[in-house]
Amino acid sequence: MDWVLFGLDFEEGLNQVQLGLKIRHIKAGIRLVEALANCGDEITQRMIAETDAQNKLIEMYHCDYMALSIKLMILRSLDATLRYKSCVEKFLEKGKKDTLSGYQRLIEMVRGNQLARVKYAITAILQKLNLYEILTKLSATVSNTLGPKLEDPVGLDFLTMTLEELLKMYVEAPFAMSQPKRFMPVSSQFEIPVSSAYSDPYGAIFTYFRSTGILRSCVSLLTHPATSCCPSVVAPIHELIAELLESDGGMKFLATSLETNQLIRILVGNQDEGELGNPGTNPTLGMHLAYRLQALSYIDSLDDIPPGDDDPDKLEVLDALQGLFCLTLSNIGNIGKAAVVHVLSRGDNLSVLLRYFKQKSSLRRRSPARGYIVDLLTITVKHSDYVPFLQKYSQQILELLADSPELGELQKWLKPVDSPAAFSYDNVSPIVEYLKNNIENCTSLPGEMVTAVRVLRHLGIPPHESDLVSGTFLSEYRQLKYKCVVLQLFSLDGLGHLMAILQKLCNYYEQPALHSARLAGRHGLALLAFMLPAVQLVRRMLTYVIGCRNTDFKDLTGIPILLQTYALMSSIPLNAQAHTDAQRVCRDIVETLLAYTQPVSSETCTESEALNKSLWTLMVSEVLKFTTELPANFMAGLSVLSELLPLPLPLQTRSSISDEEASRAVNSRKLWSAHLHSLSPIVAETIAAMSGSTYRPLLDLLRRVCIQLADLAAPTALVVARTLVDSIADTLSPSEGPSSQQHLVRLLNFLACLVTQGSVKSAFLFLVTKNSGMKNNEKYVNAMQSLIALLKASSADSVQSQECFLSIVQSLCDAEVSLVPPPGLAVASNINVTNEMYLANALPAKDLLVTLCAAVVEHVSCSNHGLSTMLPAMRTLLLLTEHDYGFYHLKV
Repeated sequence: MDWVLFGLDFEEGLNQVQLGLKIRHIKAGIRLVEALANCGDEITQRMIAETDAQNKLIEMYHCDYMALSIKLMILRSLDATLRYKSCVEKFLEKGKKDTLSGYQRLIEMVRGNQLARVKYAITAILQKLNLYEILTKLSATVSNTLGPKLEDPVGLDFLTMTLEELLKMYVEAPFAMSQPKRFMPVSSQFEIPVSSAYSDPYGAIFTYFRSTGILRSCVSLLTHPATSCCPSVVAPIHELIAELLESDGGMKFLATSLETNQLIRILVGNQDEGELGNPGTNPTLGMHLAYRLQALSYIDSLDDIPPGDDDPDKLEVLDALQGLFCLTLSNIGNIGKAAVVHVLSRGDNLSVLLRYFKQKSSLRRRSPARGYIVDLLTITVKHSDYVPFLQKYSQQILELLADSPELGELQKWLKPVDSPAAFSYDNVSPIVEYLKNNIENCTSLPGEMVTAVRVLRHLGIPPHESDLVSGTFLSEYRQLKYKCVVLQLFSLDGLGHLMAILQKLCNYYEQPALHSARLAGRHGLALLAFMLPAVQLVRRMLTYVIGCRNTDFKDLTGIPILLQTYALMSSIPLNAQAHTDAQRVCRDIVETLLAYTQPVSSETCTESEALNKSLWTLMVSEVLKFTTELPANFMAGLSVLSELLPLPLPLQTRSSISDEEASRAVNSRKLWSAHLHSLSPIVAETIAAMSGSTYRPLLDLLRRVCIQLADLAAPTALVVARTLVDSIADTLSPSEGPSSQQHLVRLLNFLACLVTQGSVKSAFLFLVTKNSGMKNNEKYVNAMQSLIALLKASSADSVQSQECFLSIVQSLCDAEVSLVPPPGLAVASNINVTNEMYLANALPAKDLLVTLCAAVVEHVSCSNHGLSTMLPAMRTLLLLTEHDYGFYHLKV
């Protein structure tokens, strides 16, 4: 400690004879503080107590003529002293002489006129202190308010914001909380070498987690009745646990925490006690947590054996290797195999297996341990998409291939990475060649093709997809190396190569539903090993090229291939090992299609011509053509269309949305309606072709799409309503035979489901009302009269049709089904909605309402009708008695 005092004494440094010695004195003292701060809590606490190192570092920072490099060293050493709880508390408390705490002094420093690199370093320290404060407040809130007070919305909002901020800071820590040695904080630069330029901030973060009991707080929140059923509280906790499981340090932190067993029990649920499916549970995450930590424990037991006693065929070594291999045989989806692959590909865990593989067995026969290690190495190389693992171990594994023929299967998988230049961002043409050379035999999914696309994904897509996400700390400092790789890939016709491979794979699995059973197992995993990175790269290339060329981009050749890929991924069953990755592929395909939704062309043409020729309209046209092309495409096409369309209003949110968000939502719907207007015939054809189906999942999906279409604007709502009424009118025509009765029932039943929505109800009333302002609506008025006449029929064949039509009438007479908010509620346009105005917009016109009332009363008064139609008829009459207007017409 005397050396620390001497090294931090600025005057002693100035007393040195030579100029070089003065600088070395200052640097040596600063580095000594940083070195001692990394020696543990006890030494750091003693150093701060005896030398007041933190304050001395800040005082040295403010000395005159201090060089920038030394200032950065001071801040880096100060950051190192803030790793442990006691040291942070000491820094945050106010001193006796100085009224400002260390935190306040940093705030004053960052407010001053500082250089960009200095301000970045100070901000990183402040971010770390803010994280500690958030963790402390979260722990105190959970400990003090685990009672009725926690049900207070204010308390839940605080927990939600705290957990979301905690998750965000943990993800962004490599950039937001580290102290760079050589880094210029500009918005864009080619590459930020994280490994060499940044100190690892997660050591301090895990220390904060442990000292503040973050896992204990998570357990309390997941088990408390007031928070376990709140998705805004539960979701960030689940995401934080998932992020911890992604890194080797995070898994080791979980493995050393006592609360981890409680977390596993909560997440998995207890079937005996009926807890499975309760709020707070997440069985998939719980199983991943259990399996990964179990695999890590086997690796730890192997690593714990002394180097001189590491015979690979010792009993304890074999037990650990057998346990590790048996995890890969788990029949719970792909969780066991994925857990082993994940653990072995992180950190230095594979070095433990290589250490035993290189040891010679004491047995003359074939070594069983060697067989286990070969299988584990093979599984890891084949199934791991974590490319840093290949960067670290590919050369070692390739060196073992010469003396280990049992590893020969890995030769093709490691061929693209046999040179360190394969991971270079400057030239990706050698990797692209592997894609080009394997187009013809891609259906066999060769290993070199899968490895090549994994490497390209690693080189072209940043972690957490920060290249396509804005508003985060990661997006503020973009690394241009990723976009450079994507541009190289596009210039080398990488888009064409990937599309050709995707096309061949889709043709190989023609009619994907027939291959569902095959794709549920390991074959699906092998397919997704290529599909997922390939679609992610295609998304980047198309997004960038459309963003550059804007509406001048007219190439639609990739859309049918993407839609076929979506259909193939949708056919992978829910219980399949690759289902999660398949859903990610579907999401990326939808995001790729959304890139085509560009503004209208600025060419000198009329507005309608511009809309008809827009990239947006052409993309939707391709989706609709794909949907109606084959019956096998119905479900996939409607699913894509539903994902593309905006959600129907009103949007459910915990807090009120801003005017800007409301304006954006309205404008999005207007744009969709405008671009769909020219496609009305195709939309009508699609609805008419499927509305009479007997397949319930298809009808449910079609209903969702119709509601989304009708919610866009009045024109699209009219298209939906007109299509259904046209189909019903055609079915009611005398030329149709008796076989059309069941088809009519299906159409009426589908229409009954839709008129429960205000937008469809309004459009339907507009069509079937006389003198509504619509030209040539006699066809729809006559169809309505024909449906009303059905209520008079007493034959058994008409009962189902009567039930469906009475359900429609009930929705038409229900005042709660309306686009206008009820009287007394605030309206965005500040229009005072009266009771008369509300009823005028919610009920049919007078003539139609009188006709409906008379028909329903006549139906009820007839004794030939059964209970199945009497009940909905009586419910309709009761709805009319809820207001004076309906009661008057009913009485008359």
